[in-house]
Amino acid sequence: MRSVELSFLYERILVIIFLVIPMGIFSQSLQTRVYTVNDGLNSSSVNEVTQDNRGILWFATSRGITSYDGTIWTRYEPSNGLPFNSYFKIRTGKNGDIWAVTNDIKQGISYYQRDKNTWSHIAYVGEDLNDSIRITSVALLENNKNSMPTLAIGTKYHGLFLYSSRHPLRRITPGKEIGIQAGSEYAVYDVDVYQYYFLLATDAGLVRVDPTKPENWVKLSLKTPLPAVFSIAVEHKENVFGDLASNPETPVPARIWLTGYKWVGYLIKDQFHLHHRGRFPLLNNIQSYQHLVTLPDGFGGLWAGTFRVFFNFNAQGNAKK
Repeated sequence: MRSVELSFLYERILVIIFLVIPMGIFSQSLQTRVYTVNDGLNSSSVNEVTQDNRGILWFATSRGITSYDGTIWTRYEPSNGLPFNSYFKIRTGKNGDIWAVTNDIKQGISYYQRDKNTWSHIAYVGEDLNDSIRITSVALLENNKNSMPTLAIGTKYHGLFLYSSRHPLRRITPGKEIGIQAGSEYAVYDVDVYQYYFLLATDAGLVRVDPTKPENWVKLSLKTPLPAVFSIAVEHKENVFGDLASNPETPVPARIWLTGYKWVGYLIKDQFHLHHRGRFPLLNNIQSYQHLVTLPDGFGGLWAGTFRVFFNFNAQGNAKK
């Protein structure tokens, strides 16, 4: 699950929720198991979790990175090669390598090579920025045209940063056609991957970025209730269950879910469909909508949450806390 500033939620404990499979009954209870530092975590303040191609869970925590294979916990800290102490975002590649970042882009990227069992540091070499640069989201693209992994990092006030093996970690300046002036402060609330492109959630709307031509941003024309998009969740057909999965007309990916201020919708074949409009449960201001984390539920609905509340929009667009 992709997360934004979730350390508040896990300050005391980490709760991993496993959906019961098979998932034929949507109302079926969720099984939970609580893990803490007593089990093997570096810290009970966990910011994000990812899973590699061998099923190993990796945790970005406030005191290092932890991996768990179901039996053995392994702690990575500066004392055994980890570049930094606290991590905010973490991703895994198709080959099992790990990419992790702190909450400040100026500290660069930490990269773990599984075949060598070593961590390395990728430095930020871009323009000199005085303030710390708060990260909001990270996405890893591995099926691009050049077959090179590219990491996209969204930030709260300084836009988008990209890294690939051919180009250093740097800030990307968008074209003026989407309404953002060069050098201005702008937010990228979320980043996701669709086909060969990155999708960005911005105040200007949904933006597509080709990593081979990263300065050429394309703003997608969508009839959303309000222009700003705060979260993106790409739902692929292999992650769809029930009647949706048996429908041969369901496109791949099934949907691109989007949220904004008091609305939820999805994109299918470049057509926007409004799924829900109105206030979300317990979200009282625009800042809480900007921190929303979303995940398709596989049954035509969407899970959504912040560090304060967790709820579901069902296939009919109704919200349930």
